[in-house]
Amino acid sequence: MSAVPRDQEVSEDPQRKVDAAVIALRRREAELEEKVKELAEAKRQLEDEQRHRDEFISMVTHELSQPITTLSVAAQLLRRAAVPRESRERAIETIYAQARRLGRLVQDLGDAVRLSAGTFEVFPSRVDLAKLVRDQVEQERLQAPRRRFDVEGASEPVWVEGDSDRIAQVLSNLLTNAVKYAPEGAIHVRLARAGEEVSIVVADEGPGIPPDRIDLVFEPHVRLGGRAGADQPRGSGLGLYIARGIVEAHGGRISAGNGPTGGAIFTVVLPVKAAVRAPGAESLVQRRAG
Repeated sequence: MSAVPRDQEVSEDPQRKVDAAVIALRRREAELEEKVKELAEAKRQLEDEQRHRDEFISMVTHELSQPITTLSVAAQLLRRAAVPRESRERAIETIYAQARRLGRLVQDLGDAVRLSAGTFEVFPSRVDLAKLVRDQVEQERLQAPRRRFDVEGASEPVWVEGDSDRIAQVLSNLLTNAVKYAPEGAIHVRLARAGEEVSIVVADEGPGIPPDRIDLVFEPHVRLGGRAGADQPRGSGLGLYIARGIVEAHGGRISAGNGPTGGAIFTVVLPVKAAVRAPGAESLVQRRAG
């Protein structure tokens, strides 16, 4: 083979350098474009979080102002010298009900902070889940006497390892949501065991969950009915977020969806033997990062 002339070799060397520089520049441009996209996505997430936070603060302010106003009116009524007995008893009942409402809000806020910080804990013991379901349904019946509750699979004991108070909190939230967001129709509760897992299904006959909210209902500050506003049912907007934290702390899972003929369906699956997650195993920040 004949050797490449020296003058041609010299002339090709600068061209290779230019080509290499162009390739490096394009690679750098692609990296910068990717960084721009990442920053844009981070900005969007921050804006969404800020919007949710603003809505949440507005909601909490509204939730606090209503019972405080009601308590003030009831207290002023009791201060009067001559108050009919019925009015006095009604005022006392109102004060008790609003105090309970404030207590639930404070508990929700505390639970949300512990879940976000990864310090939320559960304390399992042997629990008859069937009795827990019956008790929670009965309590909800007292709050909504005109509603029909159909319970299936809770006539015989179903034993699991779990934190009875926290599981009751989950059931209470799901039943209360069914009453709030489905003002008409029956509420169906089904308990079933399959192998080493137990499932609890709460279904209503209401309008269901908006399709664009199904993947968001377990996030904090998100309401089932959409954006915060005067037409929203009352509530902290934290109940389902806390419910998910409680279920996952037991090693279980919770899901949401809509039935084939309408109505929201929530399914809780718990292990028969508690697989309790250690505190701090996953915080809200870690979940979003994933």
